[in-house]
Amino acid sequence: MPQNQGWLTGTYMYDQTFNKMNVDYGSTIAVLIVVLGVVLSNVANRVFKTSDDV
Repeated sequence: MPQNQGWLTGTYMYDQTFNKMNVDYGSTIAVLIVVLGVVLSNVANRVFKTSDDV
């Protein structure tokens, strides 16, 4: 990666946790990934809801 720019969230979490031994920050990023996944999933379900889903 050129000059440590352009990290994806998962690879940044891995780098912080295992390469830099910053477990607390890596865990925070992991929780953020899960929360964002749940929120985006709920938003997508509400946006693409069909009339049969009541």
